[in-house]
Amino acid sequence: MNRIVRAFGALLLSVTVAGPLVTSGGVSAAQDDPEDLGVVDDTTYQSPQFDFEITWDGDWEVDEDGLESNEDDGLDRLSLGNDELSATFQTIFVLAGEETVEEYRERLLEFREDLYDDLEVIDETEEDDAATLLYSFVEGDFTYINYAEVRLSSDDSVFQVVELGAWEDTRDDAFDAAQDEIEVEGDAPFVLTDEFPQLDADGTPIADETPESDETPESDVDPDQAELGLVSESEYDSPQYDVDVEWPEELSLSDGDDPLVSDEEDGDDVLRLQGTDDEFIVLVRSFPANDAVPGDGVAFYTGDYADEWEEFEVLLEDSDDDSGGIVVQLVNDSGADVVQYIEIITAEDGDVLVEVILTTSPNNLEAAVEAVQDLQVNGDPIFRTFEPEEVLDAA
Repeated sequence: MNRIVRAFGALLLSVTVAGPLVTSGGVSAAQDDPEDLGVVDDTTYQSPQFDFEITWDGDWEVDEDGLESNEDDGLDRLSLGNDELSATFQTIFVLAGEETVEEYRERLLEFREDLYDDLEVIDETEEDDAATLLYSFVEGDFTYINYAEVRLSSDDSVFQVVELGAWEDTRDDAFDAAQDEIEVEGDAPFVLTDEFPQLDADGTPIADETPESDETPESDVDPDQAELGLVSESEYDSPQYDVDVEWPEELSLSDGDDPLVSDEEDGDDVLRLQGTDDEFIVLVRSFPANDAVPGDGVAFYTGDYADEWEEFEVLLEDSDDDSGGIVVQLVNDSGADVVQYIEIITAEDGDVLVEVILTTSPNNLEAAVEAVQDLQVNGDPIFRTFEPEEVLDAA
């Protein structure tokens, strides 16, 4: 058993952390439905905490990744995207507290600087109970220009931030579209200017080439993530081992903590993915076998791992020399029913083991299994011990 625990014991933390993401409703608190975050319909938003209404038409669509309602921070956020103009509109409502608009603008700037290493402030202004920020940043080969206004509500209790970002070539048209097609409490969103602020005579460093509005800018992998194995938005190479993972567009890199880990001391390389609708998560861990085989992994899950949960049922299990699979159902620490499909795969002639762990709710299992059928490890699908239909039938 020491050999098994040595190879598989580190997984207890990985999976125990992953499990509580799924609640009884099938999504976590950080994965609320758009309706819970203020989206009324395809053209209307109502701030959940402050009741401000935003409406829109034209080519603007809700960007669900930019939706947020955080009661602890007293903050509501809506993002709209316009693919035709390569533009993003964002509004933030946040409790004002003791800060001035200038102080909150500086806090907003600090947050933006954390996001964009090469951010350059072009202009800042203040007037009455409002402040503005104009800045640029480079992504790939292209420069983006963003303009933001920070204003106080009529009762001075809430900061309202409206921000528009676009490519250099589309910013003027994007501003006009935002003013004509978006309303905040019945008025145009920007009140301090009638046009997108122009650059100073010296301008700002603009990339040599600006894409046409129907082009997509190059997507460069973050250097830190590249060091941890990320090759592209759909491919990963384990830094320590000969393990390649590719996934379809239905999956993306997890937006939670530590989506990529490479721990040379423990010998673990970890990749975390999530479904596009956050209805499931996938953990891929590569580690030294230490003479363990897939059957040892199956034994670990039916033994030590099972003991971690009060309610735990093994629905399906099997293994051979090349792989092992297990389907389990458990009740996690949040009281939610969770289904996990775990596949253990050999690599590097058996010297390395790869664990692929799909975690979801029973209601989402069919959609999750369908989505991960095209997830591949070293060129082959992850369903090696059981066919997808067998997993679904067992659960």
